[in-house]
Amino acid sequence: MADFFTRVRRNINKGISTVSEKSAVFLETAKIKGQIGKLEDQRNELLQALGHYVYQNFAAEALDEKFIAEKCDEITALEQAIAAKTEELEAITKAEKAEPEAEEQVAKCECGAEIQPEAKFCSNCGTQLRE
Repeated sequence: MADFFTRVRRNINKGISTVSEKSAVFLETAKIKGQIGKLEDQRNELLQALGHYVYQNFAAEALDEKFIAEKCDEITALEQAIAAKTEELEAITKAEKAEPEAEEQVAKCECGAEIQPEAKFCSNCGTQLRE
């Protein structure tokens, strides 16, 4: 009976650990996605402002190339920041997929059922187990 409770406790602890790890990864990815969204919003606002400026001043032939170059540099910097955050997000996603959970090697009966440690018979088919 003590073995049963030990196994139950071990499985519960394993489940809690898995949930904690998954939650941390989920929170980190959500945080990065939020940052990417803010950067994209800033970029879109700059693009819209630049387009509006060019449209307004093109007809009057009063384009300020220095102003346009500064805005383009700001947009490029935001695009680079978005790319960096996207790479960071992909790295986290790949790391999560690459970390195979260290599963304990579980013995199996000839019938395919998992055998509990210290069991003398298979709980599925009743076959006597070899030690």
